[in-house]
Amino acid sequence: MERAKRELSSELYEDLVRLYRHCVVRGLSPDTLYTYLNRSLLFLNYVQKLGKSLDDLELDDVEEYLSSISNPLSRKVYVRAIRCFAKANIKEHPVFYRLSRQIKYPKEKVKLPELPSPIDVNRLIQSARQPYKSIIVMLYEGGLRRCEALSLKYGDVEDWDIGYRVRVRFSKSLPRTVFIIRYAYVLREWLQQHRSKEREDWLFYNTYGEPIRPSALTMYIHRLCKRIGLNPKLLHPHNLRHLRATEMYKERKFTELLLMKYFGWKTRKMIDVYAKITVDDLEETVRKL
Repeated sequence: MERAKRELSSELYEDLVRLYRHCVVRGLSPDTLYTYLNRSLLFLNYVQKLGKSLDDLELDDVEEYLSSISNPLSRKVYVRAIRCFAKANIKEHPVFYRLSRQIKYPKEKVKLPELPSPIDVNRLIQSARQPYKSIIVMLYEGGLRRCEALSLKYGDVEDWDIGYRVRVRFSKSLPRTVFIIRYAYVLREWLQQHRSKEREDWLFYNTYGEPIRPSALTMYIHRLCKRIGLNPKLLHPHNLRHLRATEMYKERKFTELLLMKYFGWKTRKMIDVYAKITVDDLEETVRKL
């Protein structure tokens, strides 16, 4: 904020301060807060050089600024930051707020990753040590994101007649319940050796008794893949979720609504992202016609 105070006029600086307060009240993470402040500062410097007030800006002015950002992902972040800035200053700059609603997000081309085979995933699970063995099971059979699996508490796992129910409370999308059946014996092994069995204790922890960091999990899987001769790029933690979603989609046992519920998707758009239909699948279907 010191840099902003030096570079911006007093009016624009106060606008940026309102963005800061707005983000804090919304509970945004420090990284997101920094990103929004930084991108908004760069945009405000551009506005200041134009010699216009925020409410005098036209859509072409904003689009011209954004056109200099070639990377679609980076441009998307700038649009988010500008929109958030406008919302934080809606009372002071109502015209600019209405303008910000017209700024379109760049279209992204979704490139689906190459996925590992279920055989390789099983080999990875069998070769891993606890608790990583159970974490990989959560990522694959449970379809959890890395952060979701590492945020689980002991009490989130409930015994079920054919396996385990796992309650995902902390998620970037929607809270949900998933089920571990095929690899229930792996999870049972870890539950039996858990240090405390207290409901609010971390389900997974390292040798020091601390929660396992996402980067530590990724590094462990990478090294294990190298050791047993598997491709670590294919067996990235999030690819296990991709694979599980693809399998469940192809089996056609789940409706789209059930898939959305199982993976915590808010819209069906994600079904198209995760449902990786290959040419082989297409050929197989045509042969059956």
